[in-house]
Amino acid sequence: MPHWPTDLILRRRQAVRSSAGRLDRPPVLLYVETAGRQLVTCCCEQAAAAGVRAGLTVVHARALLTNGEAVIMPQQPERDQAALKTLARW
Repeated sequence: MPHWPTDLILRRRQAVRSSAGRLDRPPVLLYVETAGRQLVTCCCEQAAAAGVRAGLTVVHARALLTNGEAVIMPQQPERDQAALKTLARW
């Protein structure tokens, strides 16, 4: 489940329907701050298809996205682990 952290965020956000009737979801990037730089730790499939990879700066990753719009949040491993445990109990 390589996209687990970003899938959680996508599922928790309400998708917006465009005028064409399809779901529009902005790409999701998660980051950690290291030495004053925000480095991507995880991204959704949509961002990965645009060339975003772990280790890029958030600034560089945003430049790769066609419209620059994205959900950008700090990585929260404890949230991801709690959600995974909930899924396992289910």
